[in-house]
Amino acid sequence: MEYSIKLEEGFLPRFLARGFSDQVDVPIGLHNTVSHTVIERIAGKYGDNFGQLAFNGVEPDIALTVYSKASL
Repeated sequence: MEYSIKLEEGFLPRFLARGFSDQVDVPIGLHNTVSHTVIERIAGKYGDNFGQLAFNGVEPDIALTVYSKASL
């Protein structure tokens, strides 16, 4: 089965909320500084609508992964 998950629907909310296991012990101030920098860099490279970028995959083995930028 193919699927597509936009950054704004999957990765970004989890990243910004420290939802990944390796983020749990990072102090909130440091996390906010780093996440702000990451967002600025992504927006600088892909534009303000970068949340529309999507992860596309095929289950169950994710045999194919394609990153694409939707027409904005």
